Amino acid sequence: MIQELRRAHREPPYLAWLRKQPCWSCPAKNDVTASHILRGYYGLKNHDWASVPMCPACHWIYEYHKDKFEREVCRHRRLPTVEDAEKFYQRYLTETGKEDKRQCFPARSVDKS
Repeated sequence: MIQELRRAHREPPYLAWLRKQPCWSCPAKNDVTASHILRGYYGLKNHDWASVPMCPACHWIYEYHKDKFEREVCRHRRLPTVEDAEKFYQRYLTETGKEDKRQCFPARSVDKS
């Protein structure tokens, strides 16, 4: 059971697609990285689908100064949620025509507005 919990869903093509999106928290469009918004067990990265695109500056502030990120940096004035990450993942699946192969979490319907 523990082995199953520690295995994260990896999807490099999704991360490559995510790096081409604009930053989730500011208008930056260059050098965007995938920011894993959940933490896995024992400090490991969580599932790739639980990521949002962020520029290096926003990513650093998000990782180390969440209160400042939410209050001063992010245009949404809040931290990214699993629902935000799910919207990006569903858009990726739609744009690429791929099917959802996640086994650790079933696909959920999310408001795509």
